[in-house]
Amino acid sequence: GWAYFGRRYYDPEVGKWTTPDPLGYMDSPNVYCFVHNRPLKYIDPDGRFGSEVCKYESFVNCFQQNCYYQAQWDDDPDIYPMGTNYQYSSTFTVGTPIYSGVDLISVNGVLNSLDDAKASAKIISDMAGGHTVKGVHNQSYGLLMDLFESLLGLMGIPTRPAYLIKETLEGCDPNSELLLTPHSQGGIHATNAIPMLDEEVRQRLHVMGIAPANLIPKGQVREAKHFVSFDIVPLFGRVLNITRETEPVIYIKSLPGTPFIDHSFNSPTYDKPLRTDINNFIKTYGQPL
Repeated sequence: GWAYFGRRYYDPEVGKWTTPDPLGYMDSPNVYCFVHNRPLKYIDPDGRFGSEVCKYESFVNCFQQNCYYQAQWDDDPDIYPMGTNYQYSSTFTVGTPIYSGVDLISVNGVLNSLDDAKASAKIISDMAGGHTVKGVHNQSYGLLMDLFESLLGLMGIPTRPAYLIKETLEGCDPNSELLLTPHSQGGIHATNAIPMLDEEVRQRLHVMGIAPANLIPKGQVREAKHFVSFDIVPLFGRVLNITRETEPVIYIKSLPGTPFIDHSFNSPTYDKPLRTDINNFIKTYGQPL
């Protein structure tokens, strides 16, 4: 049946008002449109209480999922070919279950394709003897859009990857200890995902950030540390958290032959600390199947 909103009726079967909005603009191209044509979702049926219609994160998540074109880099810096984009952030797994009691989760940084994200997850899996790694693919939409999404994340506005991290962590075995390994922008998404987790999950969560763009505040998880080298990206997190205590930041000297800005997840600089911490984590909490 129709829902009465005080001045006019709404027909949920056709998704339209039965009469024009009495407070709307008569010259509007659509005088029937109101709150995205979904008033029963955004406003209560009696019209007594309002709720926020649109948030930054709802705009960004919608834009990411429906983005049709994305800029891609080419060898010629003056050329930006356009390509159709049918992908958005998603989850995947690599490896096979070898241990019980532990779950490994990875999150990639900016400008990473799905294949790049899987390659990073495989590095972790190989260090764990081939054990399963649950990956959250933080889809790239081009440099400018990735930077815009990072800015929103640094402002505390979660986007789709943060919600995927939350869902992935909450979907793990409730008896397992969780090791989350975010890289670069993945650190921003992890920082926004953690406050949305149940307390029980956070008490089982260990975070090992690799060159993260944001830092985990003190006391939010069971254990966390951030590995950084000579790299400008982690400075954003340091500046943002200058007035509050965070989990430890461990500085590692770049190995010879690495780039001047040592930011890559597969950099030899991060191999030893990453391998050591993964093995210690499995040794402490894992049991061979």
